[in-house]
Amino acid sequence: MDSYTVRGYSRRIVMPLSYYDRAFHGTESFTADEILPRLRTESDHTRNLFFVPLHFRERCLGYFAVVNSDFPMESTMFHSWSINISNSLENFRKLLCLDEIVQELDRLYAIDSLTGIFNRNGFKRSAGKVFDECIENGRTVMIMFADMDGLKAINDSFGHKAGDHAIRSIASVLQESCLHGEIACRFGGDEFFIFAADYTEQEAEKLRSRIQEGLEICNRNAGRPYQLGISIGACITVPQPGTTIFQLITIADHRMYEEKKKKNPSKYLKQPAQPAPAQEA
Repeated sequence: MDSYTVRGYSRRIVMPLSYYDRAFHGTESFTADEILPRLRTESDHTRNLFFVPLHFRERCLGYFAVVNSDFPMESTMFHSWSINISNSLENFRKLLCLDEIVQELDRLYAIDSLTGIFNRNGFKRSAGKVFDECIENGRTVMIMFADMDGLKAINDSFGHKAGDHAIRSIASVLQESCLHGEIACRFGGDEFFIFAADYTEQEAEKLRSRIQEGLEICNRNAGRPYQLGISIGACITVPQPGTTIFQLITIADHRMYEEKKKKNPSKYLKQPAQPAPAQEA
């Protein structure tokens, strides 16, 4: 729709087919002010020219240029032929637009709008097939669950825009740390996970180190009044038939939770039970 021309023509004209010197010629391109490049050539003969617009309603599509032929004036089919070509071009344009819309809807279905990485739908689509193959062939899978530290404090102190920016920064670090085909996803809120096949404990530790290094660089260079941090838990196993990927995510989530408790144990201590209020006699 951005290239919708109502009046006049675009800066450049593409001529997909031409016939002159008793031969057909392929695609040519010229600027709109030339109208027809071959008109500028020298000729010893008088030339009769018919310019016939191609359009669909107010949409300008192009024009025919017919030289030294009475075909446009004499043929009763020419008018219908022009209309049919215009309709065909418009139908083709609509198909292209519909294809672009479908692709955009598919992207919105699979991509998290805030961070630009996969959402749950995109994760299930991209990782589900690989996960099933790993079950079938007895291959190892790795699920890494990452939870951002201190998002509530950022939101409370600096506003939700700062919180959204922090979430985007975390997502960027995770995505940039996936160097070997790992799949990063935003699970929701400040929770993320990464999926990979054929992973070992050593490779998971290297991934964890890349993430931490990325966060350190981000904190050092961003100049924010707060520091980004995440807690990570990982599950590496050969999934058995009947196992779902979200069961492994739950295991990784529990391990992440244990790491988060180590960072701030007082926050997770059980609060003493409050005594019941005395009843009046």
